[in-house]
Amino acid sequence: GVVGLSFYLAQVPGGRPLAPFQSAGMNVWGCDLGGEHLEYGRERLGLTQLVTGDARTLAEMGVEADLIILDHVFEHFADPLDELRRVAGLLRPGGRAFVSVPGTWWWTKEVCGSDFLALLQNAHCFQYDLETLSETFARSGFERLHGDEHVTAVFRYTGTIPSISPAPERAAGVLRGLGRLERHRKARRVVSGLLRGTGLYGVVSRWRNRVAQR
Repeated sequence: GVVGLSFYLAQVPGGRPLAPFQSAGMNVWGCDLGGEHLEYGRERLGLTQLVTGDARTLAEMGVEADLIILDHVFEHFADPLDELRRVAGLLRPGGRAFVSVPGTWWWTKEVCGSDFLALLQNAHCFQYDLETLSETFARSGFERLHGDEHVTAVFRYTGTIPSISPAPERAAGVLRGLGRLERHRKARRVVSGLLRGTGLYGVVSRWRNRVAQR
């Protein structure tokens, strides 16, 4: 069957993930507010249905989709629930949304060296882990089918919105978890300093690399 695929291109050059879908004969649409990304997709990837705009633009054009990809764009939305209503309006019955965001836990530990402040940037309006992303989608009638803490997740639109109560203890748990990561980061810096001072840093690093490769 034909897949209508909508994609905001800003975070991945020119909509590179779209090309395999088009090559497979699927009906692919892409949108972005930045012309340079659209030009890359047209000229380098041969994507033919790229438009300047957002979900509202695609809706006005009558585009419908079985799959919508939001790859490192959802964290940029100032009003995520409003954007999700627009996304839901584009999906055919049973349609899916694939979402990727910089997950709070995995990115802080694996990419930012346990330094949460290094993850924050002014272009991101919200920060998500898998649980908070899933709850945000649930508030707009989506159920999660798959997810991990990177965060990548797949949601299906059902239109059913469950009863979700505020959970202040969850926010407190997140702060405690970030505090543990910060203490771990500082302790690691102290240990690294001691190893460098004794000349053992290279030896330990090589040993850790061998262990990681097993």
